[in-house]
Amino acid sequence: MIGLALLLPVISVYVAEKERKVQCENDVLEIEAGVNGFVSEYGYLPGTNGVVGGDLLATLSGENSALNPRKLDFLDAARASEKGGGVTTNGVYVDCWGGPYQIAMASGTNQWVLAGTNGQVVRKRVAVWNDPSLGRDGASLSETQRARRYVYSWK
Repeated sequence: MIGLALLLPVISVYVAEKERKVQCENDVLEIEAGVNGFVSEYGYLPGTNGVVGGDLLATLSGENSALNPRKLDFLDAARASEKGGGVTTNGVYVDCWGGPYQIAMASGTNQWVLAGTNGQVVRKRVAVWNDPSLGRDGASLSETQRARRYVYSWK
């Protein structure tokens, strides 16, 4: 009985971490789907590579009528909270650990991008990922912990 009581906190931390990662995996897929939906509607990519925020986020959420004149909502992102990811008050979409999502979009007729924390070639028009080292506690994470938190939109 005592052994179970000692394991319970460890199990609950593991489950909470797993839930965060699943939410982040959903986020990157939703961002990618939003960009692809925008491309299907307008015929061009909605922004530039880098952090998911600013004009890109405003365009995908229908708030930037200059780039999204029909004001269609391609991405419905919640506001960030202490325990979860979302859009911060400065307009950056962050993962569940507070690090900004990154995006790479192919230019011209390319159907591949350099993406991820290691800059690998991804054979997709759009790739989205997080960088666990940029989160609230990222600097103190081991390589193993960073690898567990790493999520990306390609397989």
